[in-house]
Amino acid sequence: MIDLSKLTTERKSDIINPLAIFSSLPNKSEKYNGYLRNVQGEVLNQWFELRNNKDNIIKMNTGSGKTTVALLILQSCLNEQKGNAVYVVRDNFLIQQVKYEAKDLGIKIVENEQDIDFLKNKAILVISIQKLINGRTVFDERNHIDNIIIDDVHACLDTAEQQFIIKIMRDKHSQLYDDIFNLFKRELQRQNHINAINIEDKIMESNPMLVPFWEVKSKYKKILEFINKYQYNEIYNDIFFPFSFLNDIIQYCNISIAYNVIEISPDCLPIYKVSAFNDAKRRIFISATLKDDGKLINSFNLDKNNIEKIITPSQALDIGNRMILFPQAINPHITDDDLKQYLKKISLDKRIVVIVPSNRRAEYWKDVADHIFNKENIKDIKNYTIGLDILVNRYDGIDLKGKLCSYLVIDGLPNAKSLFEQITESLLCDTSKSNIDKIQKIEQGMGRGIRSNQDDCAVVIMGKQLLNIIYNDNALESFSFSTSIQYSLSEQIADQLKNKPLESIMNTFDLCLNKDSAWITVMNKALSDVTISNSLNYKEEDLELNKAFNIALKGNYQECFNIIQKLVNNENTEQKKGYLMFYLAKYKCFIDEVESQKILLSAKQYNRNLILPLNGFDVKQRKLNKTIQSSKIMRLYREKYKEDMQLYLYAFETHFSNLIFSENTYKDFEKAINDVGELLGFEVSMPDSEFGEGPDNIWYLNDTSYMIIECKNESQTETISKEYCGQLCMSDNWAKEKYGNDNTFYPIIVHKSNTFSRLASPNDNFRIITEENINKLSENIRLFCNSMISTSSINEQLINECLVKYRLDYKNIIDNYTSQFIKEKN
Repeated sequence: MIDLSKLTTERKSDIINPLAIFSSLPNKSEKYNGYLRNVQGEVLNQWFELRNNKDNIIKMNTGSGKTTVALLILQSCLNEQKGNAVYVVRDNFLIQQVKYEAKDLGIKIVENEQDIDFLKNKAILVISIQKLINGRTVFDERNHIDNIIIDDVHACLDTAEQQFIIKIMRDKHSQLYDDIFNLFKRELQRQNHINAINIEDKIMESNPMLVPFWEVKSKYKKILEFINKYQYNEIYNDIFFPFSFLNDIIQYCNISIAYNVIEISPDCLPIYKVSAFNDAKRRIFISATLKDDGKLINSFNLDKNNIEKIITPSQALDIGNRMILFPQAINPHITDDDLKQYLKKISLDKRIVVIVPSNRRAEYWKDVADHIFNKENIKDIKNYTIGLDILVNRYDGIDLKGKLCSYLVIDGLPNAKSLFEQITESLLCDTSKSNIDKIQKIEQGMGRGIRSNQDDCAVVIMGKQLLNIIYNDNALESFSFSTSIQYSLSEQIADQLKNKPLESIMNTFDLCLNKDSAWITVMNKALSDVTISNSLNYKEEDLELNKAFNIALKGNYQECFNIIQKLVNNENTEQKKGYLMFYLAKYKCFIDEVESQKILLSAKQYNRNLILPLNGFDVKQRKLNKTIQSSKIMRLYREKYKEDMQLYLYAFETHFSNLIFSENTYKDFEKAINDVGELLGFEVSMPDSEFGEGPDNIWYLNDTSYMIIECKNESQTETISKEYCGQLCMSDNWAKEKYGNDNTFYPIIVHKSNTFSRLASPNDNFRIITEENINKLSENIRLFCNSMISTSSINEQLINECLVKYRLDYKNIIDNYTSQFIKEKN
């Protein structure tokens, strides 16, 4: 029988302060001991004061209890009757982690947006970012969102970006791939004939190519027709999720083509099309304390002027005990194999987790790995406390506390997430902008092993490709405050270990893992002395460029052009200036196509990796810096390497690590040859990549002497083939035609063998660079750098003397680091 006397129209006043909500929760787990951590309370109090802002950013260290904070904030929104509440995480694996935390707190959550408790604002909805952001999202003006938290926002951003990329897979969407490739085939061949043919022939080693913007502008309607043909074909269904976002802005998009996929991606995310997110009353973004907020502001189109301050603890004491060492920076003679074998040995009684960027790199560890974890079996990663385990391309969202991770190894650089990002990296190589995302990924990875201030973790950085990024791009400035402090202390320890054997370096981690009292005291003192900034941190130029892109989407091309022109005028580095001028040309194309091509021609003078203008690019127009070798090295030393010869050596070490004689490595090898030549003070170029013709590399030794280099390091044959010999002949002739027969040319082929096939017909002046030559060059460069590292005053005269001493000057480099060829006997 229903007791109608219990019915009332009055509502009891709900508790809305999140700290009070926590205290009043009747069924929370004993693990909280009745209390929140100080940092959690501090953050909740700050949010409560700012809760009526449309946008708030919360930064808390990895492992400081962000999930608890997020749940209490959303429960506060529900109690305050401010509408529904949605908790967004990166993926389904993390949904489970939120469920566990909600259960421990006694807060009700659901996973279905049709659940009656969510619809009645009595439960928090937990979903993945994929469910929120896709072209056919269930959330729109009708299924609105009032209060939303996006947790681990930088990880969610990566996923969100992927949701705005149309990916046409060659094996799955073969006819559409062929239609679009053939639409642009002729222009791709004009850009780089050989590479375009390799893409067409499905050659894995081919480079991805960017379709020129004028081609996209003139043919975008055809692309729309091609895609629209398949709207009712289930095989093509996944294309239409991002297509719904981009179908009206294809003309502004980047089309990148590789041997296995075509990607269509925007210059800026049209996040306004996710109306439920765009119109939410309260939006809270939670992140680890990563410094750069520019990407967050740009991608979610936030108004920086409406964000009063970052919500963050005032001090950094909530982070775990962590030591971070880079053994190969301490002792450059330590190899990857040395580290792999040593880590296997200590994994017999401790858990080692190695984060690798790809399945290919995971193969390197296969012979010593106990388990390899990827998205298919990630749920099992917490089942082990000893052994050596590999985690593939997962730098965030995994909690490995306590004995689940004693040693955390970051092995190599995170991969680019898209084809256009790969292409952009080639345009911005050796600039901090190209590496800042990778530095943030590395820091996210470092946080997997410390989930509270009670955790201890030894962090090993591995792979010489990281040397240049960690040191020369000044990762310390891009790391969070807490990580910067711990890394700085670890670096001071590293200074005392210079050139020590691997065992001595690795034994130093015992100070951390055994909670050595002196180490703990020094670390806590350093952390307590730091007051964390609550200001937004971003580069104004990044925000301005994104603003220009958004303005262009509205058809205001002249204003877009004016914004980018100011950025170009203020840019001092040639590579970056050329990159910005590329966008200047792109959006000028919508106003004046002729002027657009002139701008692109000028841009290519600054950045030779840009696409070719319609009228081509005369190689002879290239401005050669006539500065002598020692003067150029001195300028690099002062300007780029901050008068630190160790940083200069680290740059070399990074490039040496890519000078590998094996299959599928030639692209990195060619780039490394280019960069080593530049570091040695020579003018360099990569004609085949830059102009679609000519040799792989040229070193301009002086005004009249040229090294013409073809890299065949991937060849495993015992002789140099007739085909390779022919390529070198053509490159030699190309150089003579471009630069004149009155110059001296040294045609050189890089190969494991110095013997030409009996079918080949090499010219008498052909030279060979073998692996032995590379090793000799590498060792002498180390000696050259080390001879100056210990010198108190470095000047051009000293540099020149050392160049001559180690036979690295232009007069000696041919005789000492190239070999004469021999001919195979009949």
